[in-house]
Amino acid sequence: MRSIIDLSLKFRLMVVALAAGMLVLGITQLRNMPVDVLPEFDPPYVEVQTEAMGLSAEEVGQLITVPLEQDLLNGVAWIESLRSESVPGLSSIVMTFQPGTDLYRARQMVGERLTQAFALPHVSKPPTMMQPVSSTGRVMIVGLTSNTVSPIDLSVLARWTVAPRLMGVPGVSSVGIWGQRDRQLQVLVDPQRLHAAQVAVGMLGVITEVELEVATAYRLRERIEHWSWDEAWGRFDELAQAHRHYSFFWMPSEDSAALYGLASAGESLADRCHVKIYDEVDESTPDSDEPRRRVGPAHVIYPMVYEPNFHELEYFVPYEQGRDALAAMRELMLASLPSSVFPMEVRTVGREEAFLSHSYGRDTVVISVSGTPGTDYEPYLRDVDRLLGEFDARVHWGKLHFLTREQLLARYPRARAFIQVRRELDPAGVFLNAHLAPLFS
Repeated sequence: MRSIIDLSLKFRLMVVALAAGMLVLGITQLRNMPVDVLPEFDPPYVEVQTEAMGLSAEEVGQLITVPLEQDLLNGVAWIESLRSESVPGLSSIVMTFQPGTDLYRARQMVGERLTQAFALPHVSKPPTMMQPVSSTGRVMIVGLTSNTVSPIDLSVLARWTVAPRLMGVPGVSSVGIWGQRDRQLQVLVDPQRLHAAQVAVGMLGVITEVELEVATAYRLRERIEHWSWDEAWGRFDELAQAHRHYSFFWMPSEDSAALYGLASAGESLADRCHVKIYDEVDESTPDSDEPRRRVGPAHVIYPMVYEPNFHELEYFVPYEQGRDALAAMRELMLASLPSSVFPMEVRTVGREEAFLSHSYGRDTVVISVSGTPGTDYEPYLRDVDRLLGEFDARVHWGKLHFLTREQLLARYPRARAFIQVRRELDPAGVFLNAHLAPLFS
């Protein structure tokens, strides 16, 4: 230090000149220097908030915050740290980026990740990326308390009165509300009525709104072949278990196939089966229009189109009794020609929980036969009804059947529960008609 002082005194003229030069340089540069009145001291960060009405802090953390952190926002480019907070009804995740990172590039990266938010549990509103604010941008924190107003009413006041008025103040970019308590509506589902309404045949009143749960779209590969009865019937269980769909039409006579357009010119299908097998395929399998070997979307491949020139009876027997019921039906149809000329269609249906469903509580084999229009086919169909009744058959409510009330109560385990629900919802029997009243009044 002493040497510096000695040199400064020895070369004092040079020091004065150097100081004067630096002063002049500073004055000239001051005019061009960018000035930030409120300089930003915080590193760049992006905040994502997700609103979930009615969820506790623990539920918000488990269902929203953790999946967002681990599955959606993990690994965002240039991120330095990530912290989160879960409070009742709200999840907040703050991502801090490396110093020098362009804030708008960072927001773009986060926004791209948020486009995949549909994969999260559907318990909240979509995640929202908050507007960028300065570290000095939060100018006021206001708390609302009251000894006379409930927390719910205070939350309503804050959300719908205070916050909109603050947003109307010039210069205010955002108003955040934390800790609010919102009104909740609790829906108590009545399983009895729910399962009764799934198959109600119009007897529970007028349904004004229906919410459907749809399945994911899929593609099918078709395989249609003509087999002998022994091939189609003998391997029925094996083929039904091995494929997405297995069904067949059995033709009792030479004239049967032509009624559905199932045979080529000159092809005889008497006592043979038109077999249909469908299996799912992925997108790597190309579409094909090859006859009997098509590939494409299920809604294109599966439907079968033909003229409705028949009156159909369709019954559902327990899967375990399916082969025996089919063998008995074949004998009956061969003995009933020509009344039984229409093919017998056979397929399978999985179990479900609707009270009046043909497949309530059990997998079923579906057997469909038809009567020829213009002929007296009722005796034949009544013979079918008596035969399949021995196999505990249930009916298709939209097609011909001869079900009695006694059979209804015997074959449908929840029929009495359905009748009770119907009486509660329609005590005057307004929605019963002459066909349904003997069964359900």
